[in-house]
Amino acid sequence: MNRDEIASCGICCAECGNYRKNANCQGCRVEPEMVDDCPNRSCAIERGYYTCAECPDFVCDLLKEVYAMQKPLCQRGWSYIQGIREYGLDEWLKRQNEKTGQ
Repeated sequence: MNRDEIASCGICCAECGNYRKNANCQGCRVEPEMVDDCPNRSCAIERGYYTCAECPDFVCDLLKEVYAMQKPLCQRGWSYIQGIREYGLDEWLKRQNEKTGQ
């Protein structure tokens, strides 16, 4: 997993069915036109944050909407964004990659 595979909300592209099935999808960091309607992504960009974990308004209503969907992908995203907030993105990625042997 790398920085470009983590969405602003914490969802990991490599775990997204759309990303895995769509050979044209490179993720929302690489292909923003695919997700220009994502309010979380737009908010993070406007505020100058790489992920929502950096924001002083964490957890905002926009994020709550994502995590309230109760989809497994969103639930993992919630877990990830909490880890990113606790450790910082680079340290969190290092820990995740060590867990998975990457």
